[in-house]
Amino acid sequence: MLIHAISKGGNTLRVYLDALEGRAKKEESFMQIMIAVIGICAAAMLLWYVYILMKGDDQA
Repeated sequence: MLIHAISKGGNTLRVYLDALEGRAKKEESFMQIMIAVIGICAAAMLLWYVYILMKGDDQA
């Protein structure tokens, strides 16, 4: 596809590279959202684990 863009002229190549840059930005923001979701899940699981431990202390 890149060779096809080069043979058409520099303008098409610029459009192709701009499209790649936009895709990279979308992927980067998607990765940031996924990392945030994983972090929130990890924090929630940690709090739940501490809650279970404290609940066990009350029964003893």
